[in-house]
Order: sequence, then structure tokens, then C-alpha cells
Amino acid sequence: MGKVLPDVECSICGLSSMDDKNFHKRAKLCNRHWLQIKRNGKPTDTNKIIPCDIQRLTNCCSVCGDKESIKYYIWHRGGEYQNKELCNKHYNQLIRHGYLLDKEQSDHAKRHKWTEEEDLKLEKLYKTGLSFEEICKKMDMSIGMINSRSSYLKLGEKYMRSNNPKFKASYQDYDWCYERYIVKGMTHQEMADECGASLRVIQKWCSEIHKLNEWTFKENKKLSELQYQIILFGTLGDGHIDKREDQPLYIESHAIDEKDYLFWKYEQLKDLCSSPPKYYKESYNTFGTNKQYLCQPYYRFETRIINQLKEIRGMPRINKISKLNELGLCLHILDDGSRGNTWSLCLAEYTQDEIDLYIRLCRERFDMNCWQQKDERYLTFDAEASRKIDQIILNTLPNNLDIVKKKILNNYNITKAAQYVFVISNNEKIGLNTYCRSRKIPYNKAKAITNANNLSEIKESILLELIGNEEIQYEI
Repeated sequence: MGKVLPDVECSICGLSSMDDKNFHKRAKLCNRHWLQIKRNGKPTDTNKIIPCDIQRLTNCCSVCGDKESIKYYIWHRGGEYQNKELCNKHYNQLIRHGYLLDKEQSDHAKRHKWTEEEDLKLEKLYKTGLSFEEICKKMDMSIGMINSRSSYLKLGEKYMRSNNPKFKASYQDYDWCYERYIVKGMTHQEMADECGASLRVIQKWCSEIHKLNEWTFKENKKLSELQYQIILFGTLGDGHIDKREDQPLYIESHAIDEKDYLFWKYEQLKDLCSSPPKYYKESYNTFGTNKQYLCQPYYRFETRIINQLKEIRGMPRINKISKLNELGLCLHILDDGSRGNTWSLCLAEYTQDEIDLYIRLCRERFDMNCWQQKDERYLTFDAEASRKIDQIILNTLPNNLDIVKKKILNNYNITKAAQYVFVISNNEKIGLNTYCRSRKIPYNKAKAITNANNLSEIKESILLELIGNEEIQYEI
């Protein structure tokens, strides 16, 4: 080791080596004058520099005065805070942004100081084989605090959990694995991430030991009521269930401009699926004919194989129609319907009995008037029924879906409902047009009066008075 020189002063300016961390003690020069002589051969300035007032480990931020920060730093870069002690908050602000975002008092949580009693309690609980989550609840602490203190005390080396017959990892519990793999439809990787185990460990316990596999999922997975309805009514529209006897899985696809709509359906059926929707580029397909058809880009998802889907697949279409409710109407009409001034619905390949049932249910169940077009594959709803369908969709599905915006909210082909005005004469309501014709009163003048006052009804006496003298401001 080199010889430690005593504190000295600069031979030119008298600056102490205590105030200059780069002081050249052997040359008896401060860093400033050392560099001047090195570069110019002589000192260019002999004035003494007043050293910065350095706060040496006071555990107090020189910006906000904080005294609760976990760590403090000395800022050695140039600028306003040169050689100032900073709390963790303000130090990081200068590092990341080059300036302070605020100079307010930092709000740092005090570091927990472990007591001897808490260490003994932690060791005792750890020894029993409890998980960190269970220990957290008993000690009312975060998992991070428990984990770090266990590592500090080296409890993992002292008490090997794997050798403790009382210890049982979460994945060793059949019910835990069943709940996540079958009920929640989680993948092995998602289960591994949750309990902090490796993928191989989860695969071993779930598939090999607990015998929870695709066959178990197929046999035991049950659809929720919402999932059942989405799939049931989806088969009336753009979805279908694989026809292969041993592979009952639901498949649905939508064009790229209906991506939000498809992803909304996927989110409701997520626990039935093993992967998210996939994107397919445009391609040509013959569909079993001699012609080639251009298929636009689309998204598609499919569920896993589930035996309960056989029930829906084997159900006759007329039985599915008989179960039609507001959700089913929304899904079917968004899938296969088009909205101009009114709604029209494609029922291609439907039998006449099925179409007749659909019309009857719309009238009886939803009070909507619709009829079969000359092209018998299509149904048309009148203006009032179309507005009712719009309202049902807006009340049932999220309004921010792309298909809802396209077909309803941003559809400029939709006209507003006509506003009818009635005249009350002898306690009887008469349409304004009919009233004006029978009394030979100018309809345009009467309509202008009701529009100006935003009226849907008006008394005969008031109307005649206003028509006779339009200058009078009559208060209605």
C-alpha cells in the first residue's frame, strides 16, 4: 500500500485537499491549477475557489429535506445540485430527465425494522412448512418482506421444505389444479407463472400425477349460461361446430373490420380456448366449385374439444330459433344482418317453416314487424322495428365495438323517426295534417308554429289564435 499523505493546501490558491477530491498532494496543487499548468505551462488564474458546501451523509435531501428515503446519493455532475445530497426520488428524476419534476417533500414509506420476536415467529412458521402466502396472512406483511427476510435469515438452508412432510406445494393439490385447468381453462404456463414453479413441474403434476389432460377437459368442462348462448346463437350466424364426431369444437371468424366484435366473443369464451384469435391474410378459395373467390383478411378463433358442444351441434335449427332472446337476436342480426334505412336479415338455407317461426317470434316476443322479401332468403324489418333492434344492441353489447359503430352509430343511411303533431279539439286528438285539410288551414304555417315551439300537441284555440296573429308571443 502507498503512503498516505497528510492534508495539504494548494501552493497557489490555498485550497485544502479536504475540499477537492482530485487534489494532487505530491505537487501541492488543486485539480484546477494542476490542469492549468499542465495545459498552459503556468497558472492562468490565482484566485482561490470557494469550495461547495458538501453535505456529507446527513441522510437529508438537499432539495426537499426528506429524511425517510431508503437511500441517499451525492450528485457529482455539474449544475445547480453539484455535490448535493439527494434522496432516491430526486436523484432518479435527475438521472432520467436531466431536471427535477418537482421539489416537494418526498413521500417515502419507512423501512420496516424487524424485531427479534418477529424473526422467531417467521422462523417458527417457516419450519411448519407453510407457504409464503399463508405466512403473509398470519404476520400481516407483504410477500416481498417475507421473502427477503427469509433469504436474509437463510431459512431455506436451515429448513428444507422439500424434506418437510408437512409442506405441500399448491400444484400438489388436485383441487387447485382442477380449478385452474378445467374450470378456469388456464394453460400449464399460466399455472406455472401463478405458483412460481417451472413449466415441466406443472406438466408433471397436472398431466401425469393428477391425470388432468385434454380428455379430462373434454369430459368435464361445462359452459356458463352466457357461453352457451353465444355459441348456440353463433351457430345461427357466422360460427359453427366441427362436424367430426370426435372433435366437437366451436369455430368463428370475422373480417378484419369486425376484429373488436370477434375479440369480444373470444373474451367471453377465453377459458374454453387454448390460444387467442389468429390473423389470416387474404387468399383465394374455390369452396368446392370451379370458380375462385377472393377471401378478405380475417381473424379466427376456435375452442378446445368439449363434449357439451355435441348437444348444440345435434340440436335442430328450428329448436335453436325457438330459444331466441335479445342476446341471440343481437348476435344473429350483427352476424348476418345489414343496416340501411332499415334492418334486413339473411336467412339463406333456412326452410320455410324456420323462416315463418322467426317472423312469428319477432312479432310476438319482441313486438317487431318484419316480412319475407321477394328474394325469400331475406327478412326486412320496418323502420320502427329497426330502431328497436338498434336500441336492444346498444343496451346489450359494448357500444365501442367496431361492428356496432359501422352498422349503427356511424351509419348515415339511418333516418330519424318522423315526429307527429296532434291538435286537441273537443277532447279528441286529430293529426295536424288531417286537421288542416278539414279546416282549410295552411299546413305549412301550422307546422312552422309547432316546430318553433317544439310541440307534439297543441290546443285548437291556441293554434287558431297563433295562426290568426303570428305577431303575438303566446306562452304555451
